[in-house]
Amino acid sequence: MTMLDAGELAEKIQTRFGLGVSGGSEEIDGGTFVVLRPIDLEYPNGFGIVLARTPRLIEASFKADAFTRSLLRHMAEADEEAKTTFSTLAQKAVADGFRVSISVNGNHIDSPGDLPRGDWTKLELDCDKRLGSSKPSQEQYQSLALETASTCFGLVLSLLQVEDVTEVMQGFEAGLPEGAKIQIVVNKYERSPANRAACISHYGPTCQVCSFDFGSFYGQIGQDYIEVHHRVPVSSMGGAYRVDPVTDLVPVCGNCHAMMHRKNPPLSVEELKAQLVNSKKIDLD
Repeated sequence: MTMLDAGELAEKIQTRFGLGVSGGSEEIDGGTFVVLRPIDLEYPNGFGIVLARTPRLIEASFKADAFTRSLLRHMAEADEEAKTTFSTLAQKAVADGFRVSISVNGNHIDSPGDLPRGDWTKLELDCDKRLGSSKPSQEQYQSLALETASTCFGLVLSLLQVEDVTEVMQGFEAGLPEGAKIQIVVNKYERSPANRAACISHYGPTCQVCSFDFGSFYGQIGQDYIEVHHRVPVSSMGGAYRVDPVTDLVPVCGNCHAMMHRKNPPLSVEELKAQLVNSKKIDLD
C-alpha cells in the first residue's frame, strides 16, 4: 500500500494554519505511520498527529509525547472561549462526515462541549472518515488525509489557544510633513489558526467571490493558499464574540479581499460578486 506523502501534507497544513509543521514517518507500536508535528513544540515535549489508512478509511490521532504534562494541563485549563471553539469545530467536523472520538483520563466524552475540568493525565482524540469510492486513487487518499489531519490538528490547537494577533501597524496621516509616520494601534483580536483552517477545509482554497484558485494559476507554490475574510469586521467584535468558522469566515483571494475593504463597512461576498456579475467580469454559471 502506497504511503501518504508526509512532506506535502505538512506543507499544506502549515499553509492552512500559518504555523510551522514538519512531516515524516515514525515507528509506532510495530508499524510505520505518517506523523505531523508543530515545529515550535519540540520532541519529547510536544505532540504529533498520527495518520493511518485502510483500504477505505483515513484516521488522524493525537499522540502526546512522553513529557507533556504541562501541555495537557494547559489544554485542561482552556477558558470557555477555547472550549466553545473546540465544540464548534467538532460539531462542524461531524456535520462534514467525520467521526470524532474524545477520551480524557480513559473516560469517553459523549459531547465535545462537556470536556472535564481538573487534572488531565491522558487525552485520546481521533478523527476518521471513509472514502466514497470503492477503489480510491492515491490522490483521493492524500486529499482525505489532508482534511482529516486538519480537523484533528485544529481541535488540538483550539484548546492550546494558539493565536496570531495583530497589534500595531505603521501608517501615514494626511497633512503631516512628507515621510512623517504615526503609530496606528488596531484592535487586538484572536485570529485562531484552528478557525482559519476549518474555514478553508469547509469551502476549499478557492475565492468565494471570483473563484480564483492560486494552485491552478501558480502551480505548486500556490497550492492551498488563500486569504480568509471576517464577515463581521474584526474592529466591531466585542470580547464575548464567538467566531463560527463556516458562517463568520470565508476564503477570498487578495484582490477581492482588498476590494471588499474599500468600503466601510466592508462589502459582503454577495455584494462584490453581484458587482462582478453586473460588469460581466464573472459568470455565475
